[in-house]
Amino acid sequence: MEFGQSVKTCFSKYATFTGRASRSEFWWFYLFCCLVSYALVTIFYIIMFASMLSGGISGSMSEEEAMAMTFTMLGYLGIVMLLYIPLFIPYIAVAARRLHDTGRSGWHQVGPTCLLIAGVLGFLVSSGVGVVTLVLGYIGAFAYNIVLLIWLIKKSSPETNEYGEVPEGVYHDMPIRQETNNL
Repeated sequence: MEFGQSVKTCFSKYATFTGRASRSEFWWFYLFCCLVSYALVTIFYIIMFASMLSGGISGSMSEEEAMAMTFTMLGYLGIVMLLYIPLFIPYIAVAARRLHDTGRSGWHQVGPTCLLIAGVLGFLVSSGVGVVTLVLGYIGAFAYNIVLLIWLIKKSSPETNEYGEVPEGVYHDMPIRQETNNL
């Protein structure tokens, strides 16, 4: 699957969490999301820098001007986040389909977030070992993300599995047929 076809497929299956997705479909769409994200962040920094220049960065800003600039920056950041939301759902959907293609549930994507939340909650409610639970939550989430990355990189399952047929365009290693010489 090519870059454009992958982006088109992922947006046409905007919130389709069933079925399977090939490696190329997932990774091309991942590249598209990264490029859009970098473009949005770059625009945000350009606007932020321009705002700082127009407001003066010499340190002679009053407290009210500094607060106004802070809220302006938060507003721009909010706009950037709103522009990124349309990519979030198809990304999660294609990642779920990609995990299905390797024979795993798409719910595995929730694992790192759960570990982070558990670590933060452990930190907030515990007095003595709060930092330990926070660090363990982060380490667990990092390790889980490594496992997810490995699963997303793996080849497609060559046969039909519980999530559906093999995606179109997936080529598997064919066994080499040995010809015998019968003389």
